[in-house]
Amino acid sequence: MSIDFFSIIFPLVTILIGIITALIQALLIDRQRKKEPKETLENRVNNLSKSLTESIQLINQIQSEIKERQTVATKLQQDIQSYEEIVKLKKPEIEAVSILLRGELKKEGRRSFWQNFLINVLFFILGAIVSIIIATVI
Repeated sequence: MSIDFFSIIFPLVTILIGIITALIQALLIDRQRKKEPKETLENRVNNLSKSLTESIQLINQIQSEIKERQTVATKLQQDIQSYEEIVKLKKPEIEAVSILLRGELKKEGRRSFWQNFLINVLFFILGAIVSIIIATVI
């Protein structure tokens, strides 16, 4: 009999506690709403005008940044055109200088090869002479 009693009473007590908790919560929320001042039409209009003013300021800032970037982009475009014209004008000169430099480098390469060859032969001969001298002395 005690098992049936608890199986009936326990759910009823749980339901009753849930109802009481919900009522207390509803009363607290209602008190909170009554304490909050109601927003009047005048307050709403003032808030709206502040928001619009801030929006206008932000739009003006964005427009000025766009104008600055547009100016920079235009200047960069002009610089690109100037550089392209300079490259076109000086392309034959650049080619002529590069041909001269290639010729000079080839000449210098040949001269450097023979200089290095002669220095290597000289040191080879000196090394051989020193080896012979050391071998005869020892």
